[in-house]
Amino acid sequence: MAPESYPRQTANGILFTDEYQLTMAHLYYRMGLHEVQAQFDHFFRSYPDYGAHQAGYCINAGLEWLLDWMRDARFREEDVSYLRSQTGRTGEQLFADDLLAWLQEHGTFESIHLRAIPEGRVIHPNVPPDRRSGATGDGADSGDVVAQSPQLPHPYCY
Repeated sequence: MAPESYPRQTANGILFTDEYQLTMAHLYYRMGLHEVQAQFDHFFRSYPDYGAHQAGYCINAGLEWLLDWMRDARFREEDVSYLRSQTGRTGEQLFADDLLAWLQEHGTFESIHLRAIPEGRVIHPNVPPDRRSGATGDGADSGDVVAQSPQLPHPYCY
């Protein structure tokens, strides 16, 4: 892999999330819940109000991009090194080495089952356009790396 591709892989990679999601993944691992099977739904609560008009419908979009991202995303050595360098206010390492080793070995989305309304279809509030199931540590949970990150499909509302 050429060095010029590293910034793009980092910007669009597995760390394209916030620290809260990584902290929750750490908690699941620490509590032994990282292999518990779970199902989580992604949905929106209401049509957006654009000021000039209230949206009357939304179209599901971005699913192909999400699937491509999930297929390619994994914890690279650079990602693990970055997480290893993160410290809290006391200077203590935020993410333990055993978690980082587990993420490097198992940190993909290959075991996640994703069911979704096809792209281009009309979707409605409170009806999940996609549903993930699998182990919480593998990204099925809405509280970890994938489900709250910007990689989610986003409806286009009109």
